[in-house]
Amino acid sequence: MNLEYSFYPESKTQGFTNIDGTISFYKRVNSFLKKDFLVLDVGCGDGESKSKEQVILRRQLVNLKGKVKKVIGIDIDKRGQQNPLIDEFKLIEDKAHWPVKNNSVDLILADYVLEHFEKPEIFFSESKRVLKNKGQICIRTSNSWNYIVILAKLLPANWHKKIIKKSQPKRALKDVYLTFYHCNSFFKLREMLKKFNFKGRIIGFESEPRYLNFNAFLYFLGVIHQKIAPAIFRANLFVFVKKV
Repeated sequence: MNLEYSFYPESKTQGFTNIDGTISFYKRVNSFLKKDFLVLDVGCGDGESKSKEQVILRRQLVNLKGKVKKVIGIDIDKRGQQNPLIDEFKLIEDKAHWPVKNNSVDLILADYVLEHFEKPEIFFSESKRVLKNKGQICIRTSNSWNYIVILAKLLPANWHKKIIKKSQPKRALKDVYLTFYHCNSFFKLREMLKKFNFKGRIIGFESEPRYLNFNAFLYFLGVIHQKIAPAIFRANLFVFVKKV
């Protein structure tokens, strides 16, 4: 039984739900792009899952290459140089200093990356350094006030990969990294943005409860939560801010 088809029947015909998180986030990202932009993809990874995305609309939206002047990917993992969605790769050898020039970037993309920063101040200080004046940051990250993250924190770390394998069998375990969630709530993000003088908007967003698709009752509870949860408790946070 396909639980997504049952609770979100539109996905059966169009291949995605009307609340698809990737589509919603990247539509906003694409709206900021200009042909002469230099985009920095922080924590770009090898791009395998994005480049092989089966849903055409998702695959078109996540690929920023060709829509702007250049997409530079940076990562602490050398596998990033295999990413087909970037024009250039630079390895982060010093976590406190990105290999990017001052005031050179028009837009920074950080898609499920912020939660992996043990010291999120580094992300925001380096973003401020490399961004041009009025440069844009686009962040998608997990909300530490959501039930999924709360449960993840309560469970032993060695259980995480087993649970992901059960709930998301198509996800490669090599893409599962250590998480800290040190700046993953509305309030912590607002404090950090104020500290580094970024102005913009934080959006609480929740798509279909894919992590619960192994159990019909839990999935049903996830659907209820998705429909009624206040923004501060929703699974994901979208952050769109500018350097001022």
